Amino acid sequence: MTSESKQLRLLVVAEACNPAWSSVPLVGYNMATALARRPELDVTVVSHIRNREDVLEE
Repeated sequence: MTSESKQLRLLVVAEACNPAWSSVPLVGYNMATALARRPELDVTVVSHIRNREDVLEE
């Protein structure tokens, strides 16, 4: 792997991370997706199981 192709691995712990809810869960979701759009980052998000279905729908 060359230095140009290396991605920074990032673990985001966002207990409140849900695109279907308002306020803090939506902020957590928007922050995580904004980071994931950056090509130099390899993002993994850890959240509460109750958020799984809504996050996977997006």
